[in-house]
Amino acid sequence: MDLTDEEKLIYIAILAVLMVFILYFELRVMRKKSKEVRSISIKKDEAYNAIHTCRSVIEVVSRQGSDVSESRSLVEKARRELDRGNYDTAILLCEASRDELTKARTKRPSILEGDFHKAEKDHLEEVAEQIVKTPVRKLSEREYTGTKLEVQSGPSYLAAKFEMNTARGEIEKASKNGDDVSAASKLLSESIREFDSGNYTKALSLSVRAKKALSAEADTIQLKHSASDSSMIEADRGSELCSSCGSVLSTEDGFCGKCGTRRVKVRVCQSCGREASSDDKFCRKCGFRVK
Repeated sequence: MDLTDEEKLIYIAILAVLMVFILYFELRVMRKKSKEVRSISIKKDEAYNAIHTCRSVIEVVSRQGSDVSESRSLVEKARRELDRGNYDTAILLCEASRDELTKARTKRPSILEGDFHKAEKDHLEEVAEQIVKTPVRKLSEREYTGTKLEVQSGPSYLAAKFEMNTARGEIEKASKNGDDVSAASKLLSESIREFDSGNYTKALSLSVRAKKALSAEADTIQLKHSASDSSMIEADRGSELCSSCGSVLSTEDGFCGKCGTRRVKVRVCQSCGREASSDDKFCRKCGFRVK
């Protein structure tokens, strides 16, 4: 049976209405849900990486004799919140755990007042060295194994980040007490610039020196810093720096000639000087092939 022209127009109108409804549903409803799913996935990745970072630093600080029980408890709570899907709460708990770590480092066993500055300086150097040498812990099967945010895998990344945050807090505290923090602030600013450029080893060294500058050796450190500027420029062009004392290491050195610390081998882009992780074939900053 042939359709009349009027019936054909009615069917065409019905199909047009259905297409408009489907497009509206796709654009307004489905895309909104898709954005919500992506947002939740990003929060989940952030919470997971925050927990993993806190656990790594807790193990290092614990080896120094500091009480990290409160910080460890907060991280465990964060892990449980992650399992429940409360990602914002997990991130907040990790931030609280980092604050507790900073407090724990200031509550070390009492020592003689005359040896305070020397002991604190040695402690900071030990923390930096231990973080660099700590291997990455393998995840167990019960832990989250979904999509993870990309993190820098260089050996000095976590150490430099932690030391910069600690130095920033100590400088702010000293400034409120009316102390001269100009030298330490300058070193911290240089450390931040090197960290943003991907030179994590140099950033770690500058952060430790920034905290040393707050001690009674501030004047001596300032002179050493100005005398080593040319050495640090040479380090940018292919050599490396000792993660403990900041001395320049040649490509053939296995240990630091100044402090005896084992050299941490770092792959560096020959074009721009940025650090590269062990599995990088091209520089993440300029695209140059990394040898």
